[in-house]
Amino acid sequence: MRYLCCCIILLLSIITQYAGAAPAKEPIPQSLVFIVDTSGSMNQKLADGITKLNAAKEAVTLLLNEHKKSVLANEYALISYQGCEPILNLPFTKNPVELENILVSLKASGETPIARSMELAIEHIKKSGTLTYAKIILLTDGDDTCGGDPVGVAKRLRSTAIVSQLPGSRPASQGKCIFSYISYFTAKDAYAGDMPARMISLSVIGFTKSGDPKKQTNLRAIASAAQGTYYSAENKGELLAALKRSADESIDLSKLAPKEEQKPAAAPTAAPAAAPAAQEKKTLIWGLGWFEITLGIILIVNLILAVVIIYIRSRKNKYTKGNASISMAGDDNRHIYRFNKAIIISRDMLLGTDQSISNPHARIQKTVDGYIIEDMGSKNGTFLNKSKISRAFIKDGDEIQVGKSTFTFRLKLM
Repeated sequence: MRYLCCCIILLLSIITQYAGAAPAKEPIPQSLVFIVDTSGSMNQKLADGITKLNAAKEAVTLLLNEHKKSVLANEYALISYQGCEPILNLPFTKNPVELENILVSLKASGETPIARSMELAIEHIKKSGTLTYAKIILLTDGDDTCGGDPVGVAKRLRSTAIVSQLPGSRPASQGKCIFSYISYFTAKDAYAGDMPARMISLSVIGFTKSGDPKKQTNLRAIASAAQGTYYSAENKGELLAALKRSADESIDLSKLAPKEEQKPAAAPTAAPAAAPAAQEKKTLIWGLGWFEITLGIILIVNLILAVVIIYIRSRKNKYTKGNASISMAGDDNRHIYRFNKAIIISRDMLLGTDQSISNPHARIQKTVDGYIIEDMGSKNGTFLNKSKISRAFIKDGDEIQVGKSTFTFRLKLM
């Protein structure tokens, strides 16, 4: 019983620690890199008369205005296009006003180098980012027109652990590499000491019409390849909602695989931030790591063993008291089954050690005239002193054979 109690306590401690307190989604400061499509197609006008690029500028500005009121110390960078070359318009800054000032000067012309702009964003995060979590927000209305492979870049981003030298940290060669199951991407390398792993995630916002499924499919493929999120938007309200969800979504360290695309509902410019729609990702069980899962399995196995042991002992203890008894012949009285009024001989009583015994096989019962034994329809019959019987009186010292097992009946004189 003490063994069982220890197993239960250890198992409950793990369940309480991990399942009872599910990993909380915490707002965490991030390095945000906005890639704003400034190709010629962004000059197209929307239903309200403003161009796609101006709608994008206004939506990003409204987002930054809300970030000014936030306590999170995000840092921001801006990348746009010039022909088939991406331009780093603004390196990382913690002042959102600087980003607003650069946005005003953006003009739409030229091509759409999505793949190259993503590569530039990754390189800038590695070299200049100062925060552990980084996010690339790609806002575009079309496909890569410069011969790049944005899906390939996204796959490399997903499969590469991007670890950069942050201020005050020592080189990775001085730290011991360990595996850490962390959600945002498969950048799984964590380092000893204060050498952090850089987690880079990707959100793609398709500023395309619903009547252009090919472009939406291609953009969704980029997000999926990076295990990121994809949002579609057709007007400034939907674009603002998508930006809020992309930039402000909480980081959940228990998630690993993407969910289906979610299209944010249109949000008025003065409305509060939309509810976070972080991309759902595959999780380990209750957020547990492999060590905790293995430990839990071991404890569950031990718990089952404890229950079996207790069951076996309870079966034995059931026959420890009484004036009458049957003992298995030839085992030095190690198996003695005591009883007062009745006992049923069965395969279960012997814990299945003799398969030739039926279940039930025979019954010994006390009557006013003494003890009697009767067969209970067994397959191999019941024998008393080597004679097959269906019902007979039994006295002290008689030999009972059921199946392949032989017992001696004993009666304690009162």
